[in-house]
Amino acid sequence: MDNYILDDWKHYVLNHLLHKSGNKVVDDFIKYIQINQINDLKNDIIEFVPYDKFKDIEFITEFQSYKVTWIDGNIQKWNKEGMEFKRSGPRKAFLKKLDNSENFTSKELSEVHITYGCNLKIKHSIFGSNYYYGITQEPITKDFMIIMDNYILDDLKHYITDHLLYRSGNKVVDDFIKYTQINLDVNMMEFVPYDQFKNIQFIAEGGFSKIYKATWIDGYIQSWNGEKLIFERNGHWIVALKNLNNSENITSRELNEVHNLLNSNYNIPLTYY
Repeated sequence: MDNYILDDWKHYVLNHLLHKSGNKVVDDFIKYIQINQINDLKNDIIEFVPYDKFKDIEFITEFQSYKVTWIDGNIQKWNKEGMEFKRSGPRKAFLKKLDNSENFTSKELSEVHITYGCNLKIKHSIFGSNYYYGITQEPITKDFMIIMDNYILDDLKHYITDHLLYRSGNKVVDDFIKYTQINLDVNMMEFVPYDQFKNIQFIAEGGFSKIYKATWIDGYIQSWNGEKLIFERNGHWIVALKNLNNSENITSRELNEVHNLLNSNYNIPLTYY
């Protein structure tokens, strides 16, 4: 044979190379997932990682998560000659505590696996995608923690809407924009103060509105800087401004109609700000 029998190899890997938590429910569940993942070596293998495999542990209040250095790093591939996994080496990771999880049931673990295993892979146009590598356990509270590439997307969205983006002061407008920011995984719509534009020139009038040409000083959101927790913008950008006549007291229904109209009138995804 050119290689080991797959069942023998799986038995060796699961019993000799990967850590166990000591919690039978957790270990049985992770082993079940691992057996299915090992069937397709193109998939990453989730695992239980002892807490002492992390260092530089820092609690990030805004996201109720821990930023850490994973000493050995995640599994990258199998080294057939050395009969061991090759790992990434020291790398940044994030831990999200699952409160009151010391006595998790297999059903609850399955729900966690579905939530983190599937939802984290959804790619966001600004924040990118996330991935979870397995579970660790906090030694004092005994709560289990999810090991991830990044902060959870919903936590990021709430942080940026509450701390990084402007508000208009109009509750209807602000609530509507916040809803789109949290619920849509496309370009980040935002409210931009008028003083963020310069060289404003009247262009035309029609359709019950006026159109202006302007230079957006900071420009639109281009990417997310995960280290500094800020948006990177593209800088000076020429844009068109179209005012909505008599819109000072616009309703959420009218805003939604404007939102749908702008999206439906273009054959490509519209980036509007």
